[in-house]
Amino acid sequence: MKKQKTKLTYVVLTGIILLLSTTITSAQIGINTITPANGSILDIESSEKGVMIPRMDITDLTTIAPVTGITGPVEEAAAEGLMVYNTFAGTGTGFHFWNGTDWTPVSGAAAAEPPVDSASLAADVLINSTTNVPIPLTLTFTARKSSVLVMLTASGLGFTGSIATGTLIVENTTLGTTVGGTNMKIQNYSSIAIFGPGNSNGNNSNATYTTTSWNASFSKLMTGLTIGVTYTLSVQGRSASILGTNGFAIQPLTTPDAQHLTLSVIQ
Repeated sequence: MKKQKTKLTYVVLTGIILLLSTTITSAQIGINTITPANGSILDIESSEKGVMIPRMDITDLTTIAPVTGITGPVEEAAAEGLMVYNTFAGTGTGFHFWNGTDWTPVSGAAAAEPPVDSASLAADVLINSTTNVPIPLTLTFTARKSSVLVMLTASGLGFTGSIATGTLIVENTTLGTTVGGTNMKIQNYSSIAIFGPGNSNGNNSNATYTTTSWNASFSKLMTGLTIGVTYTLSVQGRSASILGTNGFAIQPLTTPDAQHLTLSVIQ
């Protein structure tokens, strides 16, 4: 009896070994099928079930995190083709694959959010205060990177017969900090007429002024942002009189083809 039992155990073990050998040799796995399709290493058949790809929050598309177990550029390059489903809206939900250096949407498109967020002034404004006053222009964006480039461009007119300087400032109202700003000269004048021979105080009644336009721009890298957090930027302005009437105007409604104020964030 013992001999027969030993023989039966041998037969069973032999069968298991042969089965495993066949599976390894064929290098194919079939789920719900015993005949995996030719050319496939894995064939899953179902008329009512799907495949659940691993889901995770990818907060930074330039690092392989939150995937673990991969260290250094060599291993990251070897992981090319790794696929997951990104559940983080800030970088774009959907299927992503690792291309060796970055996470890329399966569609091949950029992240769900546009790379540039921008807003333009929609009303005529006059800035004639020597202290900062708000300008009705704000820009709200969600950070997809920890650093973004902030850009401001503007053009307008100064008062006729006056000389002044103007300042435009961008504020991060979410954090209560100043991003940066720019200064511009408002108006031109005849230096010969004002400061010519025999005139030392700049009060020559024959002085002439020319109505001129002005333009300004500035760009600055804003760092230290938290990915996925929404920030709001606002614009303020002030002016300082040198001669004549203080102030400058930005009139995108009156002269849309020549005057503007636009705030942009590039990620």
